[in-house]
Amino acid sequence: MPTSEGGPPPANCQRRLSRPVLGEAAALAVGYLLRAQRPDGLFVYELDWRNGAMSTENSAVRQAGAAWGLGLATLALTATADGGGGQRLAAAAAAAAAGLATSAAAAGAATAADPGGVASVEPPRVTLPTAATTAAAALSALDWWAAHAATAADGTTRWVAFPGEPVGELGAVALVALAHVELLRSGVVVEMATVARLRVALSQYLAFLLAARRPNGVGFYSLYDTASGVPSGDASPYYDGEALLALVKAAKYLGVIPPATTGGVAVLTAVADACHAAHVVGPVAAAVRGDAAETKGYYQWGSMVNYELATWAGGRAPSAATPLSPSGDPPRGAPAAGLPPGLPAAARAVYGRWLVDLATWVVEVHKVAHRRRNTGYAAEGLVHAYAYAASADGAAAGLAHRAQPIGCAVDAVLAKLTTWQVGHTWANAAIVAGGGGVRGGRGGAPRPASALAGWGGIQNHPTESGLRVDTTQHQLHAVLLALRYWARD
Repeated sequence: MPTSEGGPPPANCQRRLSRPVLGEAAALAVGYLLRAQRPDGLFVYELDWRNGAMSTENSAVRQAGAAWGLGLATLALTATADGGGGQRLAAAAAAAAAGLATSAAAAGAATAADPGGVASVEPPRVTLPTAATTAAAALSALDWWAAHAATAADGTTRWVAFPGEPVGELGAVALVALAHVELLRSGVVVEMATVARLRVALSQYLAFLLAARRPNGVGFYSLYDTASGVPSGDASPYYDGEALLALVKAAKYLGVIPPATTGGVAVLTAVADACHAAHVVGPVAAAVRGDAAETKGYYQWGSMVNYELATWAGGRAPSAATPLSPSGDPPRGAPAAGLPPGLPAAARAVYGRWLVDLATWVVEVHKVAHRRRNTGYAAEGLVHAYAYAASADGAAAGLAHRAQPIGCAVDAVLAKLTTWQVGHTWANAAIVAGGGGVRGGRGGAPRPASALAGWGGIQNHPTESGLRVDTTQHQLHAVLLALRYWARD
């Protein structure tokens, strides 16, 4: 088992992240998000699993991100939308559950034979919810956002209006839009009226994002008046990336581009190019030692944007009847009606190189493996970079040799962070001592009831017991990606 502190990723490594290990992590994290959802559709923002205390803080952006997490889980659980990925995820979780059952039986026998051991309450089983369950939870979250949204008088744009906040953050709009994208991609929602409602809302959110572009062409206004929708504020590397990702994925996978958009996909690539120059090229060149805070903020989102653009070769629409290829990319063929045709090979190669270069920066300059706080956000970008570098397109671009060190970084980062998950077999000594481990026995502690409420949640630090909802959501996404691209049986 890896240590909680981690260390620098080796240039060559053995894969510690097997599918059962990641399947356990994914099932636990999805279960936590479902339990953390309140009856109104929002989520418990932060829970201290040791004492049950809930934070009084809240964040529109992080709440919207949790809804996106449920959309991503639904997509991952839908086998036909992921080239059989849902089946692989279910098999991985089942293997983890079988292993845990065997371990639990052995631990029980050992405790009975050792009176000095500490008995432990039976923990929740590792079970993977169905796509229908996660889709229903995602719809509940989106219903809350629909009830707390404002629409322009002409009906073209929509934005979120979080209670008590006269000034909204653009990232919240982008993440709500992304939740719509993933849920619609999954094909789980089939009721025509619901699908139509979701697509209309998505188009309105996207139109709002486009209307918030800054006049100099670099990114988006980061804030807006929740009453009028009028944008303001400087560009934000986080929100620029989130808005771009929503716009690109909606166009690529669903063919949803706001009607008022002139220039189509070219507008999106122009903004992506300007954001890369503003948030990556300029800050890295100007920063001492190249470790630019601006680039760190853009890193995960810009990486995901670059991946989607680098793999946008055109093809039929992904749907329940048209599964993705094993690589996760749309199968080749004539574009479906309403879908943009994709990008030229030369343009895709540029975005692929940017993606891989960013991964090298976050490993070698930002030194992500040495960070003391949770870096699941970085793993989201790293797995995408590995997937591209290891693909045929990556090889054609001369990047195949960079796949292995990036993959080793994925393994190093996620192996460390998996020890920070309450209830995981790999949970670290601090978690086990507090009753958050799978097994009882010597060195363990009676499990408090609050630990069961936090079961599957992920800490932001190896010894701090707060479970913030966005920490679990980001790491869940990274785990789902690693299951798809990195792990082996």
